[in-house]
Amino acid sequence: MIKTTAQKLREQGWREGRNEGREEGRREGVRRGQVEMLRVILRRRFGGIPAALEDRIDRATPEALKTLVERALDAETVDELLES
Repeated sequence: MIKTTAQKLREQGWREGRNEGREEGRREGVRRGQVEMLRVILRRRFGGIPAALEDRIDRATPEALKTLVERALDAETVDELLES
């Protein structure tokens, strides 16, 4: 069967969109994993997570989450962790 140019472009767009969606889903999954791991560390080390820190975690980029995890491993207190 011969496909029209429009059909080929639609199919290509569909494939590209699906691939972009998969990548976005993967990134969000990684971010959610980082958030959960940070929360586990904070609860274990400090017994809880203050609201101000929860807000910061919710807004954090993957890079900022990594930094918070690293700092959470060394900080003696939540206040020390929050110092930027």
